Amino acid sequence: MAQFGKGVITDVSKKLIDQFATNLQAVIAAKSAADSAAPGEVVAAPVIQASDSIDLLGAAGAPVLKRAIPVAIGVIVIVGIIVYFIVK
Repeated sequence: MAQFGKGVITDVSKKLIDQFATNLQAVIAAKSAADSAAPGEVVAAPVIQASDSIDLLGAAGAPVLKRAIPVAIGVIVIVGIIVYFIVK
């Protein structure tokens, strides 16, 4: 995680918290529905869906590109200068 910037860590943690809050809300809603059911009524257990994994490329893509593009441009410029002096 150290190679990712603060923005990436913030984005990933926000997605994790949002996912946790959504799952917690579903569990609480299912629990309150089960509590309000009539005595003797069979209530289905809450279904917790398997969560999708977090797409780190989607979360880290923009900050990584912000750092990678200047490096790539620098490499291209240096290679261009070297080629210029070799051909000259």
